[in-house]
Amino acid sequence: GETETLGIVAVEAIACGTPTIASSVGGLVDVVQHGLNGFRVKQKNSKDIAEKIDLIFSKPDLVEKLGKNARKYAQDNYTVKQAVDKMMNAYKEVLDSKS
Repeated sequence: GETETLGIVAVEAIACGTPTIASSVGGLVDVVQHGLNGFRVKQKNSKDIAEKIDLIFSKPDLVEKLGKNARKYAQDNYTVKQAVDKMMNAYKEVLDSKS
């Protein structure tokens, strides 16, 4: 699609230590850190996608590095506790604004 709110598939992939290639749209921009845990590509640009796929398949050391970074990023940013904390903070902000 042309938009993406969060990119749960990308979050799941990085949580598994899989380098991810994603379009630079919506929440994917926050999840996929270009060159650190995967690559962002220009939207609807098949040449850019193909180049990144070729890069990943031709450099096993890069894949290992990106995979380790991906797993760490997911552990640091997408745990259940963090999700609950963010939701509770959002509820607190709404309740505080009503006071």
